[in-house]
Amino acid sequence: MVNYLFREIIEDAHAKYNISQDDMEEMCRIAVNRAALFLDVQTHPELYDAFVLYGIVDLEWDAPTVTEDTEKTLNSLREIASI
Repeated sequence: MVNYLFREIIEDAHAKYNISQDDMEEMCRIAVNRAALFLDVQTHPELYDAFVLYGIVDLEWDAPTVTEDTEKTLNSLREIASI
């Protein structure tokens, strides 16, 4: 999950901003731990609801955009899932 969501982004930042290897490893650990927490929380509806509320506090990001890359991935997942 972390590999798909963040690997290229973190590696691009590593190259662009000259982030140290130690800092890179720490960012990856944090991302993996948070992904594991998210997956665990999904199995407990009451925790998932709290997690969603926790995550949207003061959130002022733009809405996500469907890109060629995300559409391609979604189509691949549909084929794998046979839907």
